[in-house]
Amino acid sequence: MKPGREVIVCRNESEIADCLQVRRGVFTVEQGIDAAEDLDGKDSRAVHALARVDGKPVGTARVVIKGKTGRVGRVAVLRQWRKQGIDVALIEAVKKEARKRRVTEYILDAQISATGFYEKIGYVKTGREFMEVGIPHIKMQKKVN
Repeated sequence: MKPGREVIVCRNESEIADCLQVRRGVFTVEQGIDAAEDLDGKDSRAVHALARVDGKPVGTARVVIKGKTGRVGRVAVLRQWRKQGIDVALIEAVKKEARKRRVTEYILDAQISATGFYEKIGYVKTGREFMEVGIPHIKMQKKVN
């Protein structure tokens, strides 16, 4: 990463609070999703990654692990920091942590507008388009070798 930039796996409530702040900025403010929809009760058992630039939170992602499956979600990068590789670094950080727990596949519900990004990093579409929180989504999957 460039100087002043870091991606960490969250280890405390303060870091997770920074993740929630980024999610509010992207999902609630930018996309108009009700904040209650974002808070699904899974954050306490998820692995979270946080991206910071000069100490300020700019991106987040999480993975919820169940058995050998990791559900990637809540991937959010503040608008001014997009298209700079932060999203990839966040997903790699949560995947690295999930691999330690023997995860063999990753699944996610991608916003249709983000499917190209996920396909570039190895995910494939596995279902039909559906609506979630008023936004078109599709299920995607990536197997680990």
